[in-house]
Amino acid sequence: IDVGILAAPLSEPELHIEPLLKEQLFLVGPKDSGLSTEQAITLNSVADRPLILTPRPDGLRMLIDGELGRIGRRPRVAVETEYAPVADLIRLGVGFTLLPYCALINSPLSHLDYAPVENLEITWLIALLQNAGRTLAAKRFIEMLQMSAKENIRSGRWNATYMGQ
Repeated sequence: IDVGILAAPLSEPELHIEPLLKEQLFLVGPKDSGLSTEQAITLNSVADRPLILTPRPDGLRMLIDGELGRIGRRPRVAVETEYAPVADLIRLGVGFTLLPYCALINSPLSHLDYAPVENLEITWLIALLQNAGRTLAAKRFIEMLQMSAKENIRSGRWNATYMGQ
């Protein structure tokens, strides 16, 4: 693998990382759960709810655990699972999950209720092996990825902050 897109925090010394963008995290719940994109919720409110989370060491899970720990809280984990069954588990009323904006648009999750979480963002990183030379394909891919991210943010299609060069 020449290039990876990973979530911060990341501490892999064998990887060279470059920040790509930062985006808001949303609490996602069942329809009629009272969540609204117009009303942000607090991390404390997130900690009070049953959560459907990925297992560690997933980057998003590490971020959630770290941010809740920062306010002296721990997640109330209802289920640990990979991403695929999350929408069904939410519809069944098992719990809520936390996801970035990019996971909500054009997905089955977009039909659920969701609200931004105050001061909770995820940073996406471009990662390459530290000592591996960049192939022409990897260079072009990174350039296309950066151009696409900038254009989608500029046009308002992606609600994020570009952090690249």
